[in-house]
Amino acid sequence: MAVLGVLSVATPATATAGTFGALVPSTFTQVYSPPRTIPATGPVSVTAQCPAGTEAVSVGGLADTLDSITPGPGHDSGVATSHASNGNLGSAIVAQATCAPTAQFAGTTAFTHEQSVHSTTGEWTATVTCPAGMRAFGGGGYFRAGNGTISTSEFFMSANTLTANGRSWLVSALDKTFTDTLVVTTRCAPQSSSTRLVEEIYPIVPVAGATGGKTSGYAHCPAGFLPISGGAQVTTDNPPSAAQPQLTTSVLVDNGQIGWFASGGYNAGEHAQLHVIALCGS
Repeated sequence: MAVLGVLSVATPATATAGTFGALVPSTFTQVYSPPRTIPATGPVSVTAQCPAGTEAVSVGGLADTLDSITPGPGHDSGVATSHASNGNLGSAIVAQATCAPTAQFAGTTAFTHEQSVHSTTGEWTATVTCPAGMRAFGGGGYFRAGNGTISTSEFFMSANTLTANGRSWLVSALDKTFTDTLVVTTRCAPQSSSTRLVEEIYPIVPVAGATGGKTSGYAHCPAGFLPISGGAQVTTDNPPSAAQPQLTTSVLVDNGQIGWFASGGYNAGEHAQLHVIALCGS
């Protein structure tokens, strides 16, 4: 898949000395869920289960529209959710998990933040932040309904990513069921001189004759580094309730220096951008 018009590439940030758990990217294993067809009504969720004795370092999803990407219970799987929208009926959704032996998570911990605050037009944004001296990886988020199950509302996820400073995990979405709760989780590890954080930004050019558009792009790890985790965000000038920014794919790519791949779009507005972030380790 071709990379479309890189707008800018951030200089990789150098972390301070320490250990990033005991994660060894060269030992990671990628697993995928069986594809499931998106039904006409209600959401569909798929799970990529890590092999026994391993846990998820990062999680991702591939679909025409993503509602959520989140680690499963125990952080031993990746769960992706979608619903029929924008003509994606009958297409497939697949979840991804990148897994490592459980022993490699020594020194890491997990944090979760639940939020019920939202705008009057159904715009939700929540972050969960790691303690000072630690950095985020392997996070995600989803909406929980009032009965404790995954929400059956129709919504669009526009951000599921670690932040540019590497310390927090951010999830943004549209959801007009105000009884839902946005649940955001991340794993945290001590910051390390053996990691780099890279962000690449791609303009989303409107489709001819339409008010919105789509694009895709990569965040590339520096030479000598392999991907650990990552995420993506679609931003627009218009308010999210009007522009309806949405992610369609966000996955780790273990292929040379390519670290993270994402795609997304919007339905209305101007100056939309796709931000792709990769956390890379040596």
